[in-house]
Amino acid sequence: MLTTLAALTGTALSGSSSSAATFKSATINPYCESMIANHPTPPTNNVPTAYHVWAKQNLKYFEHLQSEANTSIAKSSLRVLVPILKVEAKSSNMKTLGPYVSSKQVTWDREWTDFDKTVVVCAKWAVDLL
Repeated sequence: MLTTLAALTGTALSGSSSSAATFKSATINPYCESMIANHPTPPTNNVPTAYHVWAKQNLKYFEHLQSEANTSIAKSSLRVLVPILKVEAKSSNMKTLGPYVSSKQVTWDREWTDFDKTVVVCAKWAVDLL
């Protein structure tokens, strides 16, 4: 599973790197536990229906992560990602969803990159527990 996390982020688990996203608890971390249990990768094909389906399937997961976020980087990125997902999940007009997805793409990419930093930190947290 940890290898999967590393593969999702394209980051090796070996070697240490300093990060602004650090966790204080060495034993229980609900955010990381949720993160490790499921880390869906968003579509990259710029097809509005794909974003709609993916957002609808994963909105509750990201809302749950947002409620458990325990670092400033996680809170900040999810504060931006979750509202975008809500619009994409609830949109019933694919003609308006396409321009919305396009208009949010740069913001999404930036915040997703920050969000992925927490994946790496969570993987390190899990390895440290071993």
